Amino acid sequence: MMGKPSFNLINASAGSGKTYSLVFEYIREFLSNSNDDHFRSLLALTFTNKAVNEMKSRVIETLSDFVKKDQLEMRFEISKKINIEELEIQKKSERILKNILYDYAGFDILTLDTFTHRIIRAFALDFKLPKSFEVVVEQDEILKELIQIIIDQVGVEKEITKSLVDFVYYKIDNNDKESINDRLLQIARLILNENDREFLKKLKNNSLHDFKETQKILNKIKFKEALKAKVNAREILDKLALNGLDESIFYRGSVTKHFSLIVENKFERIFSNSLEKNLSQGTRIVKKTNNSEELIMIANNMIPEIYQYFLKAKESVLKFNLIEELNKQWTPLSLMAEMEKTLNKYQIEEKKMLIGQFNEKISEVIQDYDAPFIYERIGEKYRHFFIDEFQDTSKLQWANLKPLLKHALESEDLNGKSGSVFLVGDPKQAIYRWRGGNVHMFLDLLSNKKFDQTTINTQSLPINFRSLDNIVEFNNTFFKGALESLTDLNYRSFYEDSFYQKNNNSPGGKIEIHFTENKMDSVHVQKTIEAILEAKKQGFSWGSMAILVRKKTQAISIFESISNTEIPVVSIESLLLKKSSSIKLLLSVLRLNLKPENSIERINICRFLIEKNNQNQISHKIFKESLEGSLNDFTRFLEIKFGYSFDPRSIQNLNFYELIESLISSLGLLNHFDTYLEFFLDYCYDFSNQSKSTIYNFIKEWERDSEKLTIPLPDDNQAVRIMTIHVAKGLEFPLVILPFLYSDFQPDPRIKRQTWYPIEFKESKIDYGRINFSSRLENYGNYGKKISDNDKIQNELDAFNILYVALTRASNKIVVITTLLEKAKNYKNYAQLFNDYVINQGSTPTLINPFVYGSKKGQYRNIKEKDFKNNLLDPRINFNWKKHFKPETSLEVNVKRLKGILIHRLLSKIKFESDISWAIDSSIREGLLNIKDKLYYNELLQKIVNHKDLKAIFKSGNIVYKEKEILLPNEGIIRPDRIVITKINCYVIDYKTGSPNTDDKIQIVSYSKHLEAITDLPIEPLLVYIQERIQVKKISNYKNTIIT
Repeated sequence: MMGKPSFNLINASAGSGKTYSLVFEYIREFLSNSNDDHFRSLLALTFTNKAVNEMKSRVIETLSDFVKKDQLEMRFEISKKINIEELEIQKKSERILKNILYDYAGFDILTLDTFTHRIIRAFALDFKLPKSFEVVVEQDEILKELIQIIIDQVGVEKEITKSLVDFVYYKIDNNDKESINDRLLQIARLILNENDREFLKKLKNNSLHDFKETQKILNKIKFKEALKAKVNAREILDKLALNGLDESIFYRGSVTKHFSLIVENKFERIFSNSLEKNLSQGTRIVKKTNNSEELIMIANNMIPEIYQYFLKAKESVLKFNLIEELNKQWTPLSLMAEMEKTLNKYQIEEKKMLIGQFNEKISEVIQDYDAPFIYERIGEKYRHFFIDEFQDTSKLQWANLKPLLKHALESEDLNGKSGSVFLVGDPKQAIYRWRGGNVHMFLDLLSNKKFDQTTINTQSLPINFRSLDNIVEFNNTFFKGALESLTDLNYRSFYEDSFYQKNNNSPGGKIEIHFTENKMDSVHVQKTIEAILEAKKQGFSWGSMAILVRKKTQAISIFESISNTEIPVVSIESLLLKKSSSIKLLLSVLRLNLKPENSIERINICRFLIEKNNQNQISHKIFKESLEGSLNDFTRFLEIKFGYSFDPRSIQNLNFYELIESLISSLGLLNHFDTYLEFFLDYCYDFSNQSKSTIYNFIKEWERDSEKLTIPLPDDNQAVRIMTIHVAKGLEFPLVILPFLYSDFQPDPRIKRQTWYPIEFKESKIDYGRINFSSRLENYGNYGKKISDNDKIQNELDAFNILYVALTRASNKIVVITTLLEKAKNYKNYAQLFNDYVINQGSTPTLINPFVYGSKKGQYRNIKEKDFKNNLLDPRINFNWKKHFKPETSLEVNVKRLKGILIHRLLSKIKFESDISWAIDSSIREGLLNIKDKLYYNELLQKIVNHKDLKAIFKSGNIVYKEKEILLPNEGIIRPDRIVITKINCYVIDYKTGSPNTDDKIQIVSYSKHLEAITDLPIEPLLVYIQERIQVKKISNYKNTIIT
């Protein structure tokens, strides 16, 4: 008999032990199975690498505790649930822990992106992609290249040329200053946006010709409607004149002005006033002063007729305006199919795939294949699924997972047991709608309690374990009142049932609400500084405080201000790699290589070395002298003046990563090596693995990425942290300060936003166009009102959820800084919520004293103060590899090092002896080798391949891997110089161009031991020393060599 399938859905509010529940169920599942490798049947999915690492650590630590510790609540609870004695759980935990550590690659707690990537890899051939395709995370660069490819077809492709030329004329006629590239980029991004997927499908089969023909039809309609509106307006104006009515009879002349603007074809913003409302109500239309009673009576009698003319004209004007709006995006949208086709071709040719297309591609796989076949391809068969942060899952991600979940629930394992699904999330923390997160799937499962044929067990976690009691009670009361601001009654009903949390009997906690007179940044910053200093007096350490803001610009503003005080502070902005003076120096050297005459970069290089050598008193003289002569003259000048320099020849002869290593050494940066340089080197390494790793391409990529490249902040950092509320999701802090809490629920109307709009004109061949969000959207018929109303509801929900996340991060104290409102606003905003809350508590918002909820004296958990170090970012990484650096103390090029690199490059091109000529000639063409050295290197390579111990492994017919990357579980990538597989042996070769050293065998022994797991052939490790005489050293008995 098949075991009953299990589907559990946990609605977990902030701080309620979500991770604990996940870990509990995950561990319970593999402890309840007789197979100690059962963990391979479990798949846990979440959204961030940090969450993955946290859950993996929790599982490993918990199992370790199960083995070592005597009394544990979780082990006791699991023992009761699965009916196994704790002693047996102890023994079983030890066995499972060992199995996980031996097979860590099978311990699948992954991000959703990693899992989808795994499926894409398995089906690469189906997508016409090589197995080694590159995943592109930074997608805009590829889209820009794609747009350039299309623009380059102007003058070649007739239809594309006509479309873009017509678009240029349209932009000129309409004084549209936005660049064509930017407009096309906006549209190209839609290809990768899941929220736009359904609309794009409807346009996929429309040709450029269809768009062009439809645009002609729409423009005819536009001019026809404009003429109707003008005729209509002219007609009512004539009627008013015949009755002796002119501008003076109407309040502010509004009626005649309105229709006159229509006659003059001035349709912009003519419906933004209250004329329509006044006409419908018959008020504030006729001016009674200085007008005769007869005229007043005639005018009043004509109001119903004027209103009808108003509505007819409005209908025509709005159609005109709608088509005008559609025209703004028409040409870029018409190129959508061409963009998609070009993108697909580009990805195949360049062996790349944009990460934004993963879910779309997997959707194609899911439709074509059933779950068992997918599992066969990816080499795993999951029976139990654990999904975290389910509220942030997108519609497409969920659709892709459903067949796998369904298969797990409907099938059984060898023991007759069905699979299970365990979903955890919190709809109140759904703040990623902009990237496709769809909270409705969570809400639907909660209400329907059905997944296919399986009943869903729903459960809430009612207790807040994070915050002290006063904070829990404050949030319960605050959000109960704030719910009135939600328009949608369904959402309001859900939140009413979901917001309330029980406290965990932890007395204390304090909330302060500070009011300011205005929204000026400086006022909020000053209040924030005061709150920080006050908290420090109360016993909070710097590192226990966090400042959370909605916008990145606010984070920058507050960081720059607090940096000028004695308060230690750190933010994402302060951790940007581009802030490092050492990295600025390296970039200046690279830029100077591209443009040797660039005086700005010469001065930047000198400025760094002047400060390093305390030569500020003669800086002007140094700057002047640095601008003289060629690049070689400049490098000699640096050597003489500062004792550090760089060799332009090394820039030409080294691969990119080696070049950066060389510059770090030659410019004396090893003595100042810090975490910034460590992460910069990682970035350079990733870049060097790309096919076009030139300096020019690196500078382009750096300029694109530098705004986002930051150092992760250590968790125990002793400085006040500044971050956005989105970044803070999932984190907690003893003290949270929330400045700038006055935002409106609706986005700033100055922000350009667009939406899809159906083209309902009968003659149109195109179903949808794109228009800008504006106040007149709701006037474009029922659909426009529906879009507008739904947008407002979703924006309210986003704003509400962001506030919920912000107010639930603190364990001990919250400081809110908002704006004092003298009267209620007619639009919803955070300031209104806090003003209303204080009033509802029987108090009065004031600028003088904050409103305080909770402990007046402040009852806080014990927060230990740690010694604060000025250098917050000491590297916590093992830098043993730095010992291998040989600092170049003079400008004399390290000939041996460059020669060694060149020999490695030449040998990496050679499979067999017949490849020697090609390897040398191609190296000369690439600028790696000087033609005068051709004979020398030809003779050297002949000596190597014809050496008595090497001749057989350079013979044609062998299987050869040159610098082949091998991914090892848990250890990363190894790359032996050469692996040769013959019929009887597997040779692994490591080239050495220096003198023999006792440590030389460490690396090749490690390679050999790893290769044993890959091939059954005997391994023959060879060290090849390449100098004037070629020496080959065979490593015998490598299996017994101990690597330290």
